[in-house]
Amino acid sequence: MEPGPYWAAPPVPDAAGRFTENLGQWDEDVRFVAEGPTARAGLCPDGVVHQVTGPDGGHRVKVAFTADGPVEPYGVDDLGYPTSYFMGNDPDRWVTKAR
Repeated sequence: MEPGPYWAAPPVPDAAGRFTENLGQWDEDVRFVAEGPTARAGLCPDGVVHQVTGPDGGHRVKVAFTADGPVEPYGVDDLGYPTSYFMGNDPDRWVTKAR
């Protein structure tokens, strides 16, 4: 069987193009997340989680890395501003100054 031509999918139009570190505002296996109004991508040691939502629901797909072991995603450049997540009524669970 011959492989077909290689192609890259077009970028998700509403993806932010930047990743924010996880300081407890998401699942602990996610290290960084890029968010848009209807799409989200999370970087994990064992792969990338893509989530798309719409009026009829959503889909979540995880693409696993096939390397010899897990990798540790890390940031390269600072966003230039902090991001805060005030979720719920418990200030101890709020996340501030995520980069």
